[in-house]
Amino acid sequence: GGAIVRGQIIVNNVKNVTICGRGIIDGSVFDSWIGYKELPQINANNSSNLKIDGIIFLDSNCWALNLWQCNNVSINNIKIITARPNGDGISLQSCSSVYISNSFVRTWDDSLVLKNYSSVNSHDIHFKRIQVWTDLAQSCEIGYETNKSNVANSEIYDISFNDITILHNFHKPVISIHNSDDAW
Repeated sequence: GGAIVRGQIIVNNVKNVTICGRGIIDGSVFDSWIGYKELPQINANNSSNLKIDGIIFLDSNCWALNLWQCNNVSINNIKIITARPNGDGISLQSCSSVYISNSFVRTWDDSLVLKNYSSVNSHDIHFKRIQVWTDLAQSCEIGYETNKSNVANSEIYDISFNDITILHNFHKPVISIHNSDDAW
C-alpha cells in the first residue's frame, strides 16, 4: 500500500498473473501520445487467467488499462483518473470472458471500450457497478473498430453494462455502438 510505480506494466503471452495492491501506477512521466508513442499503464497481450485488483491508475497518456486478445480476466476495485488528451480508461480489444466490477473511471476520452481488433471475436464481457466520469468522448462504447482485421463472420456478443453510474458526460453519447467495420 502507498507504492507509486512511475511507468507501465507489460503482460505478454502469459497465464495466471495477478496484479494487485493499494498503490498507484503513474503515467505522468510519459509525454503526451500526440506525436509520440502510446504507453498504456497496464498493457496485456495474448494472455489468460489475469486478475487486476485494487490498483489506482493516474494520468495515462493513452489507455490506462489495455487488454488485447486476453481471456478469463477479472478486474475489480480499480480507480482510473486521467485528464490527458487520448486518455482512455479500459480498452478491451478482441477479448473474451472479462469481468470488470466495483470501480471508478474518470477519463478525458472514452471510458469503457471494447473492440474487435484482430481475428479473435469479443464476447462474454461484463461491466458491473462502475462509476464513470467522461470529459469528452463516450462513457460506454462498442467500436469504433468492430472488425479491424476484416475477418469473415466477425462477431461481438454477450456484452453487458450493468449498474453503471454516469457522473458526468460532456457531449458524446453515454453508450454508443460504432459498427464501422461491419461485425455481426
